[in-house]
This record gives sequence, structure tokens and C-alpha cells, in this order.
Amino acid sequence: MGGNKRPKFVDGWVEFCDKKIAKRVALNLNGETIGGPKSNYWRDDIWTIKYLAKFKWHHLAESIAYQNRVADEKMRNEIAQAKRENSEYLDNVDKAARLEKMRERKRADGTALSQADQDKQASEAMERRFKQKKSKILPKNAQKAADKSELLSQVFGGPKAKKARKE
Repeated sequence: MGGNKRPKFVDGWVEFCDKKIAKRVALNLNGETIGGPKSNYWRDDIWTIKYLAKFKWHHLAESIAYQNRVADEKMRNEIAQAKRENSEYLDNVDKAARLEKMRERKRADGTALSQADQDKQASEAMERRFKQKKSKILPKNAQKAADKSELLSQVFGGPKAKKARKE
């Protein structure tokens, strides 16, 4: 299968005086090998030719200008993103340096905590504690609650239900 292995291609345009000849050339050459002598570098490459109906040369210039604008905008966005990432990295480096200086001062003062103590404080700060809600059954309604629990145990087969069945 020979051919040129380089991923290079070139866009080109050919203008014909007669529309019929242009259509026939595009139809016959599309998908064919370029050909020529064996020493020709592009001999085994394939033509990709398309007839562009209603094409005007100013469309080409507009298309190229649009593609250039899109590429420039993409480059500006990538540069801005790189600057943001660099700035964030430098801010984090400065923050780490400040924290290290604080730790050094605390060590010098003798008020520094060990890493284990710092981790314990951090986990305690993150731990959530919920208060237990108080029962809404008042002491005078305790008998009603017992009756309800007995009824539920009979329905769902609790230990009291087994005793009641035996009797």
C-alpha cells in the first residue's frame, strides 16, 4: 500500500471557465491516486476533490479570516487559563510559606501542637453532633403507648404476640 506517510496535506483551489468541465474533473479525479513516475514523492497519495456549487472567491477570504479569528480567540483563552492557573499556584505557594512561618513561630513559643493533635482538632471540628429529640409521649399517656406497642407487636409478630397466641 505505499503512499506518503506524512500527515501533510494542502488545500488548493482551481478555477475553471466552464462549470461542466469543473464538475467532470472533480467527479473523475476524486479518490484517484495522484500518479506520476515512481520517484514522485506524492505518487501514491489520493486526490480529494470537490466541486463547490455557488462558490465565490470572496467566500474563501471570509472563511480564512473567520478561521484566523477563531484560532486567535482560542489562543487568548488558553493564555488566560494558563495565567489563572499560574496565579493560583503562586498564591498557594505563598499561603504554604505563611503557614510554615506561623508554625515556626508557634514552635519557638512552645505553643505548637503536634501533627496528630492538629489532625484530631480538625476531625472534631468537622464532626457533626445531633441532639436527641425528647419523646412526645407524656407520662399520663404511657398506658396508651403500651397498648399501642402491644397491638403493634401482635400485628407484626413480636414476643407478646407469641405469648397471646399460646394462651
